[in-house]
Formats: sequence, C-alpha cells, structure tokens
Amino acid sequence: MEFSYKDGADYVFTDSETTETVTLAAELVGDAKNYLVENSPVTVTFVEEKAVSIELRVERALRCPTRRKAFAAIRRTTCKSR
Repeated sequence: MEFSYKDGADYVFTDSETTETVTLAAELVGDAKNYLVENSPVTVTFVEEKAVSIELRVERALRCPTRRKAFAAIRRTTCKSR
C-alpha cells in the first residue's frame, strides 16, 4: 500500500496492485502521520478485513558526500576495536 493523501482528519491509502483505497482514522495512524509523504510505501495489517495497524517502510539510503567519508563512517561504527 501507499499513502495517497489526507482527507480532513483521516488518511487515505491505496493498494498499488488493485488501486483499492482504504481510509484510516488519525488515531490508528498514530505518530506515523508525522512521517507520511505522498506515495510512500506502508504496510497496513488487517484482521478480519479491518485495519488494525500501520507500519512505515524505510527505503531511503543515507548519502555521504564522498566514498572516502562513507567508508570512514562504516569503519568507525563496525571496527571500534582497531
């Protein structure tokens, strides 16, 4: 599913395969509402055809200005004993 748009106090999500839309109340979306961006992928869990939770999927990679800095950052975090 993808977040489509905000409709008043509710949030509308679209299934990218079927184009079916689901409207969820702000209470169910919770703090995730602060991080929703149009067309961002989300996982909505349903129980007996009723939405019970929402989970954001993070698909963005961190960017470092240069490869050298990227490798240095990885080395510092993974090889602290050296």
